[in-house]
Amino acid sequence: MSNPTVVFFSGFHDRVVELSKSLVFNKDQILHFHVMALYGSILEYASSMLILTKDGPKWSIPVVFRSLLDASLDLLNLCKEPTYGHRLEVEHLRGWKDFLGHAIRGESEYLNELGQMPEIKLEHQGVKARMEELKSQGYSGIGMAEKFKILDMEDEYFSIYKMLNSHAHNSISALQQRHIERDEGDFQIVYYKDTPLEHVEQYFGMAIELIMRCSEKLHEVFDSPVQQEIQELRQDVDALRADTETRLGH
Repeated sequence: MSNPTVVFFSGFHDRVVELSKSLVFNKDQILHFHVMALYGSILEYASSMLILTKDGPKWSIPVVFRSLLDASLDLLNLCKEPTYGHRLEVEHLRGWKDFLGHAIRGESEYLNELGQMPEIKLEHQGVKARMEELKSQGYSGIGMAEKFKILDMEDEYFSIYKMLNSHAHNSISALQQRHIERDEGDFQIVYYKDTPLEHVEQYFGMAIELIMRCSEKLHEVFDSPVQQEIQELRQDVDALRADTETRLGH
């Protein structure tokens, strides 16, 4: 693992995990639970990205990074506007209502047994009632484009996120990138093609910045005693970006 961005990422991950031990929150507040759970997922996704840097194919890295980005958007939006959590709840309830309804109507052989349970009908009614309550309070669901827009990240939505979706959904361009080797008008389909770290370095750079932003925001919100260390870590991240831009000639 000789790539400088990935090497930095490894140490950076360990430092933010260690600093997270200083975060003190109220478990009785759903907002605190939500952002801390999201932060935990972000750090675990980062760990998974590191595991995927071993020799061999590395195209699962952008797929994992997409989940890290999703969690980061929700964390940052929750810290910016706590009522954003109600919009996430609407999205959750909408999906759960459809799932339960599918089971109750007996439309899936996988859910027949579940749909026959009396408590499932009560759960379905409760979900619909909660959705109506949130709707009466003016809350609606939220799509990915709006999540980016709230954070003034529309450019990232139309560029980076679309590229990540290509990998996550196995688009033709993603499959070509992973498995096609061309040579003098011919091509071969290759499995387990070794991928140089330089081909996925950008995902680690973007992940570092997102984790840094989330760390800064959480330690600020919870007024942690290690905010000076967080500021020093920000300086290290900015220095890495400058060095990377010089190295890559940007």
